Amino acid sequence: ASSSTEYPWQTELQITHDRRKINDILERRGAEIRNFYEQSQNSVDDCHLLEREWLALVTEKDKNLCKQIEEENEQAKRNQIKQLHQVLESLGTFNFNKPNEAILKRNLAKMYHQIGKYCSRNKIDVTMKDSSNTITSSDSPDENILVAPPAPPPPPPPILIPPPPPPPPLTPLTSINATPQNDTKNLSRKRGALTARNISTTPCDRRNEELLKKIRGGCRSELRRTSFKRSPGGTPFKRQRRVSDSNASDLITVALKKKFQNVTFQSPRENDSPRSFTSFEDLQQN
Repeated sequence: ASSSTEYPWQTELQITHDRRKINDILERRGAEIRNFYEQSQNSVDDCHLLEREWLALVTEKDKNLCKQIEEENEQAKRNQIKQLHQVLESLGTFNFNKPNEAILKRNLAKMYHQIGKYCSRNKIDVTMKDSSNTITSSDSPDENILVAPPAPPPPPPPILIPPPPPPPPLTPLTSINATPQNDTKNLSRKRGALTARNISTTPCDRRNEELLKKIRGGCRSELRRTSFKRSPGGTPFKRQRRVSDSNASDLITVALKKKFQNVTFQSPRENDSPRSFTSFEDLQQN
């Protein structure tokens, strides 16, 4: 069989243009080919023929899918263009009389004119069809019954807020000037009693007592001496990193030190000083 062999399902595809029907035909033939392929495992020629038909079937399915996507995108674009035309047409009923709306009004008019031309060229129906409130009866299809929109739901009942509780009764004051002073005196006495009680009853920690005794008696003998170099304040210096033979940066640093060990150069800041020539080691120490 040649590559230009025409299969029966290809003839069926030429009859219809519905993408769903085409997809059903291809799926049905694909299931048949799988069944035939399992039954003809002993015949090599039959397997080759089924494989060629399967490749042609898969190619046709890809084409059908691409065309279906293109048609859906085109239909979505036509719907959006139609909605845009209707929006621009409804905007034409408004007034744009403000000075800062003159440019907007002119651009909307141009866009409305261009969208109208596009719709007429591509045969897009832009007529306003308001079928939301129109219901056609099944008994008399020629008569339209207008149904009013449903009434809005009744408003919710008002929320009753309970009245606030009554204020507590006021205690009469015998002497206005004497009572606040007595209260402040009582508070100060209570605070003093609490602080004295806390100080007297709080036990001391035994570990703190032992530490204080050691510090007073001199605990220098218990402190360990370390070999770390420290600053005058007692902070240990950071250890210098060891030079590694496998690190490229360390090898380059060692080579540069050896190369410029005996090289001297004149410092531009110390031209008049007696130590105007500085070596690489001096710079490294500084």
